[in-house]
Amino acid sequence: MASIIPSTTQAVAESEAPAAQRAEMEAMRQNMIRLHDTLRRMQEQHQAYEAALQAKTAPSASARPNPSSGPSTVTQVIQASTTAAQVN
Repeated sequence: MASIIPSTTQAVAESEAPAAQRAEMEAMRQNMIRLHDTLRRMQEQHQAYEAALQAKTAPSASARPNPSSGPSTVTQVIQASTTAAQVN
């Protein structure tokens, strides 16, 4: 006749299963957060690149553009992107 009461080792193994599942779910959640943050940073960098590219290729108001205006615009876009990334 089989015992209705589970053995001690079986009870311990069954009680540890939910804890292991919770730990695995937490690790997956942390990975998803990390991936989301990486994707957000990549999108911000791409937007900064596109803005800098548009600023560089935009027609200037004068026939001879001021060479110092281009790099400062790119620098401002990159700084804004970096600031936004740090705030989030």
